Amino acid sequence: MPNKKTKRDDDHVPTAAEISQRLDRAAAQQERNETQQEKNEKAIDRLVAEGVKTEKTIDQLAKQIGRVDKIFGDMAEYVSFHNLERLLQEQAGIAIKGVGKRFKLSHQGKNYEFDLIAPGTRVVVVIEVKTTLRSDDVSNFAAIMPKFTAVCPEYEKRDVYGGFAYMKAQDGAEASAHKHGMLTIRAIGGSTSQLVGFDKNNLRNFRQ
Repeated sequence: MPNKKTKRDDDHVPTAAEISQRLDRAAAQQERNETQQEKNEKAIDRLVAEGVKTEKTIDQLAKQIGRVDKIFGDMAEYVSFHNLERLLQEQAGIAIKGVGKRFKLSHQGKNYEFDLIAPGTRVVVVIEVKTTLRSDDVSNFAAIMPKFTAVCPEYEKRDVYGGFAYMKAQDGAEASAHKHGMLTIRAIGGSTSQLVGFDKNNLRNFRQ
């Protein structure tokens, strides 16, 4: 007859040696993640340096290494992240100071993720990064944006604008974004991107 456990596994208190081992494993995993991220960024830098300017060219390069969606997504984020401050100032008259990326937050038991948050003195711009912009992406993000200041109350006194950065868009997706008062930012290669169909009078302020 097997011995009965006198304590549940959940009651186990890890020893100092076990804690140290866990920390070592976590540190090793973090180092591997950072190494892979550096490789991804270098690959993107090479694509940009080579003058990647068309979707067809990017498709061909990405298929060669079997990571079409990954290359598209990383390229879109790279271009929008490095170009966003200048683009918004020059093409939309919106002044921001710096860009933060990949925020995972919780509010009232729900999880939210924001790809890019670009704050200014009186404004904050929240950008969703997509490989291919689809109408469903627009609808989902438009439903989240009115909750932004509740999730991030530090911005509750600023004007809040939303938008998308992407490599390509399905038919109707850009028009849907504009209908919801969103910015649309298409990455066009060469480390640049541009606003598509921008109309300042149509821009929606999501501040609650």
